[in-house]
Amino acid sequence: MSFLIKEKNCCRLLVLFFLLIPTVHSLGISPAVQEIKFEPSLTESFQVQIFGEANPFDVKLTVSGDLERYITLPQESLTVPEEGITFEYEINLPPQFKPGKHKASIVIEQQPKISESGAGKSTFGARAAVGYLIVVNVPYENKYAEAVINVPNVNVGQPLNFIVTVNNYGNEDIQNAQGIIDVFDDKENKIITIDTDSSGIKQGKGVELYSHWTPKEVKPGIYEAKAVINYDGKQTKAETDFLIGDLFIDILDLNPKEIELDQIQKLNIDVKSFWSQKIEKIYATVDLFKDNEKQETISTPPINLEPWQTSSLTAFWDTTNYDPGEYSAKVILNYKDKTTLKNFKLIIKTPEKSFPYSVLVGVLIVIGLMIIFFIIIIIKKRSK
Repeated sequence: MSFLIKEKNCCRLLVLFFLLIPTVHSLGISPAVQEIKFEPSLTESFQVQIFGEANPFDVKLTVSGDLERYITLPQESLTVPEEGITFEYEINLPPQFKPGKHKASIVIEQQPKISESGAGKSTFGARAAVGYLIVVNVPYENKYAEAVINVPNVNVGQPLNFIVTVNNYGNEDIQNAQGIIDVFDDKENKIITIDTDSSGIKQGKGVELYSHWTPKEVKPGIYEAKAVINYDGKQTKAETDFLIGDLFIDILDLNPKEIELDQIQKLNIDVKSFWSQKIEKIYATVDLFKDNEKQETISTPPINLEPWQTSSLTAFWDTTNYDPGEYSAKVILNYKDKTTLKNFKLIIKTPEKSFPYSVLVGVLIVIGLMIIFFIIIIIKKRSK
């Protein structure tokens, strides 16, 4: 029922949109709507007539909606003569399409006219626009379902509940639906396969299928759950990402990598929390080395991280009295009773010498005086 309400609201908004566009000029089209019955891999052309005012005018054509990728326009703009014009577009449908109504609009917008002469500023004519609606009707199958999988973020060792919501959009009841869920790590290695419980689904209704797993011997990180739901000899799929965490904060990056000599440079340390609770008073120290010899240690002010949050800590490095070259930066992140360490390479470079501003001004003044001097000489010669 909710998707029907949304569809009606979309139609109302579309009609309201075109009603609100100024229609000072009598721009019109025929027909206004084209309904198409879905056929696999259908390719067909349709014609639209544009008519309007007595004088020729230009229009811009644009396509929007969920059928946009399947519609080809002859060109993006047209000149409409006094007698009107007919353009042809082509629609190429895919082999399969989700049941229901799929829509797109071709918006024909009259381009503004600019006054060629007259007192005051040039004026633009009012724009008129109309919409040509394309509807592809894909019939619902007797048995048709769609699924969505939801997985919460948890810490390592915490029970993890998978919820697969299956909606029956077909014309018949589904006798039995059951899911199989594969869990993959960020390198696409399969970690585990688990089954959901099973249930029948009444026509137009939805059910939730449940499964659970306790991730123990896994690393904190991003994981992916892929579900295949089998129902009365058919299948539907769903997938989502989720986080498995630990009391761990990762150091993502240190920027910038290149620093100019004799400057106070801001160093940003990007970090990410893999813990499902807030972590307070996180700070970092940065040990700076040149040829394995420690030069100095700089520190950041503390910050707090919300669950699963990504943020940055900031340190300042004064490169005065340093030599240009490559340096090593050992970043040590401190939080609770734990630390995370990561090494980076930094380069101190000599700043490029820019032309002094005062010298540049002086050169320009001299050039200007020389030009004036030569102009005066030429004028005098011509006057003689």
